[in-house]
Amino acid sequence: MAPRIARKEPRIAGLVLLAGDTRPFEELLVDQHRYLLGLGGLVGAPLEERLAGIRKECAIARDKKGDPAELVTIAGSKAPRQYWQDLLAYDPTVPAKALTLPMLVMQGGRDYQVTKVDFDGWTKALTRPGVVFRFHPPLDHHFVIGESPSTPTTTSGRGTWRGGRGGHRRLRAGYPRVVSDERGGVPEVLAEDLGALRPKRTWPKFVLMHLTILVVGVSLLRHYRKVPHRPRVLVAIEVEGAYYAGSEPAEILAERFGEKAASLGLEIVHPRDKDALAVLQKSDLKTAAQQLDAAYVLVGKTRVEAIAYPLPNAVAPYYDVRGEVDLVLTVPGEPDVPCGTLSALVGAPDRTLALRGVAESLADQAIDLSVGPMLRSPSTAKFSTLKTSKGEAVLAPAFSWLSARERAERDAQAAYARGLEARKAGEKGPRPVTFVGALSAHDELLGVGNDLVVATADIRTTLSFETRQPGFQRQLRRVELWPPAGPARTLYRGAGVFAFPHEAAPPLVLVEDLFGYARSLTVVESNGLRRLQVDPDHRWDGPRVSPDGRHVVVQDRPCATCAAELVVFALGSGKAVFRVQGDAFHGFTWLDPGGFVFVHRSKDKDPKNPALAKDGLAVFPVALSPSGDTATLGGPFVVPDDELWTSPTAQGGKIAFERRSGDKGIAVLEWATFAVSKRAAGVDARALSWGPDGRIAFELHDPKLPEEIAVAAEDGAVTALTKNLVHDRGPRFSPDGKRVWFTSEADDPWFPGQRTVSWVAWVAP
Repeated sequence: MAPRIARKEPRIAGLVLLAGDTRPFEELLVDQHRYLLGLGGLVGAPLEERLAGIRKECAIARDKKGDPAELVTIAGSKAPRQYWQDLLAYDPTVPAKALTLPMLVMQGGRDYQVTKVDFDGWTKALTRPGVVFRFHPPLDHHFVIGESPSTPTTTSGRGTWRGGRGGHRRLRAGYPRVVSDERGGVPEVLAEDLGALRPKRTWPKFVLMHLTILVVGVSLLRHYRKVPHRPRVLVAIEVEGAYYAGSEPAEILAERFGEKAASLGLEIVHPRDKDALAVLQKSDLKTAAQQLDAAYVLVGKTRVEAIAYPLPNAVAPYYDVRGEVDLVLTVPGEPDVPCGTLSALVGAPDRTLALRGVAESLADQAIDLSVGPMLRSPSTAKFSTLKTSKGEAVLAPAFSWLSARERAERDAQAAYARGLEARKAGEKGPRPVTFVGALSAHDELLGVGNDLVVATADIRTTLSFETRQPGFQRQLRRVELWPPAGPARTLYRGAGVFAFPHEAAPPLVLVEDLFGYARSLTVVESNGLRRLQVDPDHRWDGPRVSPDGRHVVVQDRPCATCAAELVVFALGSGKAVFRVQGDAFHGFTWLDPGGFVFVHRSKDKDPKNPALAKDGLAVFPVALSPSGDTATLGGPFVVPDDELWTSPTAQGGKIAFERRSGDKGIAVLEWATFAVSKRAAGVDARALSWGPDGRIAFELHDPKLPEEIAVAAEDGAVTALTKNLVHDRGPRFSPDGKRVWFTSEADDPWFPGQRTVSWVAWVAP
């Protein structure tokens, strides 16, 4: 952006372009991800699939028919469409060629983010006099010296140049000397290049001398009077046993917190302040805060959990790093104030890189949760006389932000309360509906037994520091047990759940998407988690646990052209005891602990599995051996040619299927006799759930209306249980048959079009 800025700012005397790209942004982004994903072991078709996804996102962003203000995601980053369109179309060499300013263009040879291809683009574009080019092979993106190819781990830019206090050190022969201080070093040749661009000074020496005396005098006066320029915050949040010096993630956390705090009129005790570090090393936090003029101290100890997943054929494992902090505000002379719990989860092919991401996320949450308690502290009154150079109160931005933040929180809660009341008032079904959960809930019913199994996530209202616009932050996804009375019990916390479980009690099995690097079959037991399978080459989906909790059947389709496959794993050993490939699987369900059935449709030509191909659409049984170590494929029940059955669910020897052909409805197959009966004729029934008395609850679909919940009796009669303008989904009978539980989903009344709210509810059948 430097050339574009220089064209609009006449006071600029020259430009220094460090690691500036010249290639189209899409090409640059794809090359960066090709390199980074390759470090994690992703190669071949899976890698090309990921890169194709980035290209597709760029194409969506370029769409001129889309709303310019719409938030569009490219490679995990969200921005308005008009921003992406400008960036994707921008060629920095065009405005650069129009400039006559002196320029210095420098590039490191170890840089994987911007490469020599970009440097060569500058040399070809800028052929006029007054442009100096310097290519330094040993330097990376942050101009840090090294020998091996750079990675996100090594390209941190944090202190790699340091060579000791106040001196310099020699590099290998043939490379310039490094002049170093505590903040980093600069090669002499770079300093010479910069000097060539520096305009000559014409100020009289006596002016400079008097100005220096004035600056030093003001600094000394401020120091001795100990009057802080702005209220100071000591961010003492430990990450891996240290805060500030000794922990790079803690330093990142503090610096990012400081960037946000500065916009509010606050300043932090800087983590690279040598004097501050000396005080912190010798004193406890309370004493250090007094000596460092810190009005507020934020204290917390980050609980870090780092899980390494060894990936097949990968040079390094994939890391899943979680951090959680109970944040407390300490103000001298006042009681400690709990601010809340911060939590973050970041995945990456490098542990250090993931931990940095965790630190950044925790910093954003810390500033959001701590400003209110700080400003409400009685000690804040003493800063009311502090003014900026413009005569404004130093803390005016902070109070303004807090007022808007609290107003946004009140407005959000009021909107959610109105939304739930509107949902209740809009219910026109024959029976009352009872809702459970929070107003702003993001709850999803997974299973019903003695307890409810629910997927949930806390939604926190936020306010942008830059635009003052309200937003939201969804905390880590959780799977919980909700008992009839008492608090919920968390079984799982994570961010990348691809497929939730469907069972009514542990053990549960879910599929985690590890940030695109792999998928994991994760067993959720009463006493913790166990990753049964972690694999970058498979795409597990739809896990179903056997009634005795010993096995799980799951579908796998690694790519669009790959054969689909059903696999049965033993939950104890993780061993695959059965596999069958096919063309198209239309669902599967356990009959009993000893076996399950699946629905398969074969292609007319070139079927993947000839053993399944002769019967078209058929229901196949699979029987496990008594030991559970092997399984056998049995003879099928052939579905009539004019019928399409999918999504089976079984109870007591009966299997219910969704009928997707003819007059639709439900088909019930007596497995022992192959007798077929039909229910709910003329109704598009989906997501079937058996009741203990033989009734079947289902989603009633109408192309003109949202989904409703209904029940089909054995005689085929249908009773609608809900009728409204929101989406009611996933019905489950309670064990006693007295309630039908479901998930009710509506547009978020506070962020319409951006997210949904969903509540767990029940209705008497």
